[in-house]
Amino acid sequence: MKKNIDFGKNAMQQNTRREVMVRLNNRKLKVILENTEQVINDLDFDLEQYEELDGRKKEMCARAIRNDIADIFKNLEDYLALVLKKIGVCVNDKSFKDCINLALDKQLLHDEFGKYIIDKIKIRNFFSHRYNYPKTEELIKIYKGHEDLFKGHISFMKELSNNAQDEVTDIF
Repeated sequence: MKKNIDFGKNAMQQNTRREVMVRLNNRKLKVILENTEQVINDLDFDLEQYEELDGRKKEMCARAIRNDIADIFKNLEDYLALVLKKIGVCVNDKSFKDCINLALDKQLLHDEFGKYIIDKIKIRNFFSHRYNYPKTEELIKIYKGHEDLFKGHISFMKELSNNAQDEVTDIF
């Protein structure tokens, strides 16, 4: 027995699914954005404290700084997976550097931040593979003096999120 298919209704359901998917992706983007902003705020606070502390408290603060930097890279990985998936790219078979370069090529990553962070991939690999962590001073140098790049990345994500709210069918 053949079914009568109402293509108009089916198309409307697909459109609704697409809108829901866009909203879900925008929610994920907002979570990544909020997490990144929180990590940057924590890092700013931890860096202020680090200079004033000594002994055991300084060691604990150094661990917090290490975790903050690791979280920045983790949030970037999550962001890249989200935006590259949206354009049909599976990140599972790509290196972190390839993902950054692809996002830069597709203008899905803040240009200056992306170019800067590519040079810091070795640091990210230390965190990923959990061996021979860099000294705290090396980690501080990644951020200190380059705060504008990190804040530019946050602004870029905010703009992308705001554009996603304005779009009806797609965010890219």
